[in-house]
Amino acid sequence: MTRVLIGARRSPLAVVQAEWVAAALRSAGHEAELVGIESHGDRDRRALTEIGGTGVFAAAVREALLDGSIDLAVHSLKDLPVAAAPGLALAAVPTREDARDVVVGLSPDQWDDDTVVGTGSPRRELQLAALSAERGVRPRFVAIRGNVDTRIDLVRRGDLQATVLAAAGLRRLGRLDAAGTRAGGMPATLVPLDQLLPAAGQAALAIECRDDSPALDIAADLDDAATRAAVTAERACLATLEAGCLAPVGAHATLASDSDASGLTLRVVTGRKEASGHFRVLSEQATGRRAEAAELGAHLAHAILSTMSGWDDGRTDW
Repeated sequence: MTRVLIGARRSPLAVVQAEWVAAALRSAGHEAELVGIESHGDRDRRALTEIGGTGVFAAAVREALLDGSIDLAVHSLKDLPVAAAPGLALAAVPTREDARDVVVGLSPDQWDDDTVVGTGSPRRELQLAALSAERGVRPRFVAIRGNVDTRIDLVRRGDLQATVLAAAGLRRLGRLDAAGTRAGGMPATLVPLDQLLPAAGQAALAIECRDDSPALDIAADLDDAATRAAVTAERACLATLEAGCLAPVGAHATLASDSDASGLTLRVVTGRKEASGHFRVLSEQATGRRAEAAELGAHLAHAILSTMSGWDDGRTDW
């Protein structure tokens, strides 16, 4: 038996995710203990666009890894910066949960010009605004923060007509029913991936440890090869675009089957808001071999940058 200290943020979702990892390690015969860590993103309640979204939830947990306070860190993969952290290794990426987003409150097909939608995600705003524009409506998006229950309560009280949350988080917290039609007692709509692509790595967990730690071998048993290939492609695309987690970029990769080495398909959507207030959206897709997931992500990113450089302003930054 090996005693493993598992570090994670103290938010309800982070604790549930860390408990899942702890239970898996205990079932493998290890002793696991949770260590709660407060991140900068938890202390500073300003909008993520103000404090810099990339790494604000991961830095403190990573520091605890490096100073030896914990053996393993459990992150939501979408919150983990794409750049490698010196001294740390991504030990495991367990099987991914449902990667879709959920609209709580009025469904998108019910929105009109008076609908107020709460989300702090430029990615969600970009795609949902474009989806609404196809129906000739322009709902108002407002930036919000807070845990799952806080966001749902904003809809319940009538401060918002809708808010957008990750299905994976709702499922892990037991807030989403099996059919995806109720979330925290409120009406909910699972948005299809062909209408709203998730953030790179959304619904996947990242288990990180020091690159010289015996915990590497302990965590490795939790790794899922298919999930790792998919998120590798997504994150490689994000890295090549030099787009942080608050850039309006959705990315999702799927594998045709576990036995098909060539069946990795990556879809990416991005864009920007024009001076007119309308959104310009770009969607791209590519297929390649699972073993070349990083190359596939980088290739698609270069295609996107090439297209964006031909836009009127020629900008390819975020």
